[in-house]
Amino acid sequence: MAVVKSANLVLRLLLELCALASLAYWGATTKLHLAGRILLAIAVPLVAAVVWGLIVAPSAPMHVGSVMRFGVELLVFAAARSRA
Repeated sequence: MAVVKSANLVLRLLLELCALASLAYWGATTKLHLAGRILLAIAVPLVAAVVWGLIVAPSAPMHVGSVMRFGVELLVFAAARSRA
């Protein structure tokens, strides 16, 4: 059972990294001037990572209900999906 749990955590990590990469790609390819694209490519995934770390991560300092946690997960993945 520990192997399945570890594999699940690795898969989650890879999906989270892909979501952050998708958000960075979106920021880098918007129709703004260069400084705006650079700012978005850095700021959007950074904000998503901070929110994820505060609420969703296994060792998150904020303990919220499962509905709120799922909502944040859904929001980050939906934003990454719609921007790609």
